[in-house]
Amino acid sequence: MLPLSIIAFTASPPTSHAQSQTTTPISQLAFELASVKRSEPAVGPIPVGIDTEPGKLTARNETLKDLIRAAYGVRGYQIFGPDWLSSERYDIVAKATKPVGEDQLLQMLQTLLVELFKLAVHRDKKDLTVYALVADKNGSKLAKAKDEGDTKISMGGRRLTAQHISLAQFANLLSLRTDRPVVDRTGIVGNFDITLTWMPDAPAVVPTVGGGEANRDDTTDPSIFTAVREQLGLKLQGGKEPLEVLVIDHAEKVPTEN
Repeated sequence: MLPLSIIAFTASPPTSHAQSQTTTPISQLAFELASVKRSEPAVGPIPVGIDTEPGKLTARNETLKDLIRAAYGVRGYQIFGPDWLSSERYDIVAKATKPVGEDQLLQMLQTLLVELFKLAVHRDKKDLTVYALVADKNGSKLAKAKDEGDTKISMGGRRLTAQHISLAQFANLLSLRTDRPVVDRTGIVGNFDITLTWMPDAPAVVPTVGGGEANRDDTTDPSIFTAVREQLGLKLQGGKEPLEVLVIDHAEKVPTEN
């Protein structure tokens, strides 16, 4: 399965929105052979996901939205397009001319989506609901990184351990466990060693757009908000910021015969 990607969210000042630009595949790398078809109706449990191995990409029962998400390196809430992108499902088996890595396979997937689904997209900026990572009123409890070196991250279940990580990187990791992007607004620079453990042990509160808090019962890991505050001296505060999105201008439900 494709690993969880760490997506960097960048926000522009509210008064400056970027001009829309037509987006084409990163390169014209293309698969030598590719089979794309609509998935058969599900009967019992079926595998779902995108797998890669050197020179080969396989997708099973994947929505076009998830294929776009993987190909363009964005999160689901960054994709704006018709509702059917999340309901129609497809199977793909694609092979390159030689063994290549995952990055190149995903570039090839961009080309495949353009060729067979007539996909046309452009990047833009939209005001999205986010969580801003800020310092709590009593100050942070962060531990400076002990050693210089590469960033190391371990994230599974309800535990995150990271060494030599910036708060911008940490915010991106939190985005993988929340229902909206997390952006670093702490103003704290440097690299840190961070361990965060959270459990769904109590009803949680979630920051509202106005900066207050409201009861929250629609998330699988609600107390991650409490854990960030109590263990790190930071806080997730609701708000809106302009972030980059991918707008789907055109896509066809039935792929061209291949």
